[in-house]
Amino acid sequence: MLPNLLLATLAVVVLSACSTFASLSGNQVITPHNWVIMHDQLANNPPACEMPYAELRLERITAVQGLVKGSMCGKCIKVANAADPQKSMYVLVVDMGGRGLDVSTVAYKQIFGQDTDPASAVWTEAPDSACAGVWNKRRSSTINTRRR
Repeated sequence: MLPNLLLATLAVVVLSACSTFASLSGNQVITPHNWVIMHDQLANNPPACEMPYAELRLERITAVQGLVKGSMCGKCIKVANAADPQKSMYVLVVDMGGRGLDVSTVAYKQIFGQDTDPASAVWTEAPDSACAGVWNKRRSSTINTRRR
């Protein structure tokens, strides 16, 4: 009986940790990522969500820690400066990233006024319409969300 209880407790802890890390809302320090300068190198190397970089406005994309392809790919999130929430940008989830978010340097600079240093942010899921035009092949919020 005790081993089963320990296993059940462990399962709850693991599931809680996964849901904490794999979230389209949060607040913590995030980092910039320069996809724009890497455009040519990315031509044959799609992100985890499998959208070709050539079909994306690289200025408005993000990578998410703990990405869950089946439910997060192609979602829109609003990222705001934690110190000044009026400074924000809508970005499209396209890849798995490091701690928190990796946000395109162009969007990052609009949010934080710089694009080199980590900064504190808050983010929440936003309506798909807020990211209209970021992915030129987007037909619905379920595109490229198949599980492998």
